[in-house]
Amino acid sequence: MKYLKKILFLGSLVFTAYLTPAISSFAQEASTELTKEEKKLLKAKESLEKAEIDLEKAKEKLNEEREKRSKMQKSFEKSSSKGKLSPDAISKQTKSLSDQTKKIEKIEKEIEDLEEYIRENKKDG
Repeated sequence: MKYLKKILFLGSLVFTAYLTPAISSFAQEASTELTKEEKKLLKAKESLEKAEIDLEKAKEKLNEEREKRSKMQKSFEKSSSKGKLSPDAISKQTKSLSDQTKKIEKIEKEIEDLEEYIRENKKDG
C-alpha cells in the first residue's frame, strides 16, 4: 500500500509536470487573443477620436473659407459697381471666386464623409 501511494504520487507529479506547460501556454494564448481584441478596440477608438478632431478642424476651415469668399465677393461687387475693373480683371476675379467655391465644396464633402464615418463607428462601438 505504501508503494502504491508513492507510485500514484510520483505519477501525479509527472502528469502535472507535463500538463502544466500545456495549461500555461493555453492560458497565454487566451490572454494574447484578448490583447489582440483589446488592441483592435483601442485602435478603433483612437481612429474615432481622430475623426472627431479632424471634423472640428474641417468645420473651422469651412468657416474661414466662407468668410474669405464673402470678402472676395464684396470686393468684386464694389469694384465692379464703380466700373473700375477691366474685362481681364473681371475674368480673373470670377475665376478666383469659382476656385474659392470649389474649395468650400471640397471641405463640405470632407465634413460629410467624417460625419458619416463617426455615425457608423459610434453605432458599432
